[in-house]
Order: sequence, then structure tokens, then C-alpha cells
Amino acid sequence: VQDEAAAFRQLSELVIDSEEFHETVERLLSFGCDRLGLDTGILSHVDGDDYEIDAVVDATGTHEAGVVYDLGDTMCDATLAGDVTEPLAFADVSDTEHQTHPAAESVRAYVAAPVVVDGVTYGTVNFSMQRPRAEAFHPGEKEVVELVARWIGTEIQRRHQSEELERYETILEAVDDPVYALDAEGHFTYVNEAAKREFGYGSEIIGCHP
Repeated sequence: VQDEAAAFRQLSELVIDSEEFHETVERLLSFGCDRLGLDTGILSHVDGDDYEIDAVVDATGTHEAGVVYDLGDTMCDATLAGDVTEPLAFADVSDTEHQTHPAAESVRAYVAAPVVVDGVTYGTVNFSMQRPRAEAFHPGEKEVVELVARWIGTEIQRRHQSEELERYETILEAVDDPVYALDAEGHFTYVNEAAKREFGYGSEIIGCHP
């Protein structure tokens, strides 16, 4: 229990400074590999039958970011089969129903969880090794993988929303008519340049009453 608590503390420390998303993802993948005793950690993006590696930490040098595989040739095909929300985990694929899967020859030990963005499956976070793992994955280890997947999904969604907001504000700034937004208490939360000219204020109007 103490070991798991330490792992969760370390995980939280890794995501506190998340300004550099890709660097944080790579740190999380490295943490997962070390924690689970596996060689490879991948964040994948699945689009139809395409499985693209968004980020990877790979001690074997087998995988590279940006490479696209056929989803059916990856073990993540099994992870995302049906309405699966639980992690898929096995210490030795030869002891499972996936022993005849096309990826079984190169993936012997494996644990993965879906990454969900705005209610839609984005891809997976998965950790694997080309040889069997000595011990089965225990619940705490699978929970670590779930937490990593959940944080990544939430962060991707937040960044998508931020990008949409920036595009929206760019459009509003180009409008010649005053546009502003108020919060529930009636304070200004946004004013475009035309509104600033109209009201005779600069950015200091944010947070003020009309």
C-alpha cells in the first residue's frame, strides 16, 4: 500500500507542471515503464483503422513517434474492442485468449487503457514488453495506467477547448461592433477591441461592472 501511495504521489508531481504537454506525456510514459518494469510506453491516436504513435518511450528502439500502423496489427485493437473501459492487462499473452493475435509475437506482456476525449475514444496509453512479465499486474498498477490515460484525455480536451476559444476570440477581435461577455455576477469577462473603444477603457475593464 505504501508503495502504491508513493507511486500516486510521484504521478501527481509529474503532471503539476503541464505547460509542455508532450514533455509531460513522455515523462508519464517513462514513469509507467519504470513502475511496471516494461520496455515500451506509447500514447496512440486511433482514427478508424489507423493507429498512429503520438508519443513513445522505447528502450528497444522499435517504435517512433509519427509512425502509423494498421490498428488490427496492434494489441490496442483488443484493448478497444467492444465497449471496453477497463484496462487490458496480461503478463504473458500465451496464457490469454489473445495468443493468436497478430501482435502476440512481439507483445508478450501488455497493459493499456483507453484515452477518452470529450466522450470519444482518442486512442490508448499502453505499456508492453517483448518477453513475459514474471508477475501478473495487480490492481494498483492497472490504476496507475488508468490515471495516466485519464489525465492525458482531460488535458487533450482542455487544449482543444482552449484552441477553439482562441479562434473564436480572433474572430471577435476582427468585428467592428462592440462584443462583450458578462459572468453571472455581471462582471465583464471579455471585451473586444471595438467594445474597449466604445466604453473608453482598456483591459482593466475585465472584472468590472458595466
